Amino acid sequence: MILLVEDIGYTGHLLKEYLASAGLCEERVVWMRSADSALHLLSKMSHDGFPLPKLIFSDNTMPGMTGAELCQSLKRDKRYVSIPFVFVTGVAPKDAQKLLEETGADGYISKEGYDKMVPELRGVLVRFGVIT
Repeated sequence: MILLVEDIGYTGHLLKEYLASAGLCEERVVWMRSADSALHLLSKMSHDGFPLPKLIFSDNTMPGMTGAELCQSLKRDKRYVSIPFVFVTGVAPKDAQKLLEETGADGYISKEGYDKMVPELRGVLVRFGVIT
């Protein structure tokens, strides 16, 4: 299972479709619409003994807790530090690189359209062993 954190409905639906096109069954994607709700879900999963996600894809700019704050929180917690965290963002590459350095995230994918995103998503899924 992977966790997708995206506050904008249309973008979340597109990302789920793109992940399916990249080779991931839609049933394996849990979509949360805020970083706060994602953190709550992870805490509940950990507490109740459910398997944690193999990978987290997250937007950065969201109301309430940002994706950067979510990432930093997870990277400081021994329960979640090993879960790869990848930003899906529309920021310029130099800003995305700075975001990675500041948060400890494991990568980023630019929101540049289907032709570029699907291969990048597939590469990340393979890199972290979610699909082969």
